[in-house]
Amino acid sequence: MKQKVTLLGQKNRVINYYEQTRYVAETKENLDKEIYAEKVNQNGSKHALSQVPQLVEALLVS
Repeated sequence: MKQKVTLLGQKNRVINYYEQTRYVAETKENLDKEIYAEKVNQNGSKHALSQVPQLVEALLVS
């Protein structure tokens, strides 16, 4: 019986709304975490790059 229900769902492309919603929400949360991590890395890189002229000047003076 369970196999018939599964085949019927596959044949008619029936989705489990709650399962699909949970999957989409989890995927979005993971994507948001990755975006945040990349922004943190980008800000760190920008800060390090802004320090380069000062370091070069300090090296040239010494």
